[in-house]
Amino acid sequence: MLVSRVLSLAMIAAFAAAALASGLDRVSAQAPGLAGLVPVPFRAQADRSAAGTALDRKDNAAALASSRDAVATDPVDPDATAFLGSALMEVGRTQDAARTFRVAAQFGWRNVQTQAFWYDAALQAGDYGVAAERLDALLRVHTRLVDQTELLKPMESDPAAQKALAARLQLAPPWLPAYLRVDDDTPSDVIDRRLLVMAQLNASHVPIGCDTAAPFARTLLDDGRRHDAETVWNANCPNMKVAGLISDPTFAHVLDPNAKNPFSWRVMSSGNLSIGQGPSGGPPTLIVSNSAPGARLAFLQTVALPVGTYHFHANQGAGPASAGKLYISWACDTKPPFPDTSGADLLGSGQDIHVTECDRQQIGLWVAGGGAPVRLQSIALEKIG
Repeated sequence: MLVSRVLSLAMIAAFAAAALASGLDRVSAQAPGLAGLVPVPFRAQADRSAAGTALDRKDNAAALASSRDAVATDPVDPDATAFLGSALMEVGRTQDAARTFRVAAQFGWRNVQTQAFWYDAALQAGDYGVAAERLDALLRVHTRLVDQTELLKPMESDPAAQKALAARLQLAPPWLPAYLRVDDDTPSDVIDRRLLVMAQLNASHVPIGCDTAAPFARTLLDDGRRHDAETVWNANCPNMKVAGLISDPTFAHVLDPNAKNPFSWRVMSSGNLSIGQGPSGGPPTLIVSNSAPGARLAFLQTVALPVGTYHFHANQGAGPASAGKLYISWACDTKPPFPDTSGADLLGSGQDIHVTECDRQQIGLWVAGGGAPVRLQSIALEKIG
């Protein structure tokens, strides 16, 4: 049961919330004159704490006894009633547990065990709309439970459940960023399930926004899932859709602090590099210089080029030729290596790059050393073999 799976997490929240009350309870035992100052609900805290400890230790008999005492002392306390419901579940009295959790729900939905019980009940009944509502309420109060993948798995593994969950995501709940915050350590099956839910969300044509979609798209890119990353990004950030083999070919997002396009160029900050905006009045232009003696990596982009040979060429715009030089290199599963600086540069006749089969491709733009500035307006490529 999902109730048991989240029970230990509920204990943490319950113990933290009750620490002060429990302390007052203990102090009043040593100083009888203070007993009248302790609110009535707090007098049951010792029983609730004992019930929580017993449940955590799987001591079902003690949990049942302590939770009954807690309810007897404070019948309207939602935590006490939820502890009793959990204890009844653990001893197999499911009907009694359901009746108890029904009472607990009348006291409010902020209790983890109560939410988890009715979430599980809705799942068992196949009522995914209610299950999504209960899960939403649970995660709004306890966002960290998003990390409990088994809790969300039932809603991510069935098409009807995915659709119901996506309907909740359309409301932009506060736990949505955490739900999409996956990383290299996230199991691939979890990412696959999140993608299925996102597909349902995308079908609703309700974008969640660039800021929310960016971390998920970035992880997909780094994981070699370029197609999935583009699908998520283009559906949820329509103003910065990805098109073509290179994203942001005009470098428009490089100096824009509000542009969080994970497909665009990443600036490789360095004390030797200087990157600024060119003169206004014409097409946007970057002015880049490198004071180091050797070439430095200035820009990095994740790509997904089909196998073949490509000719890259950079445009520096109108005006005198740049004094500096710009080079490109390509890599698979690692950062681009130091470029071949013996041949032509991108600002001159261009460079040829041979691309092999690879899921995690990156291209890097390198600026020659010596401090000579490079004027950069756009970059293009064409397949030549």
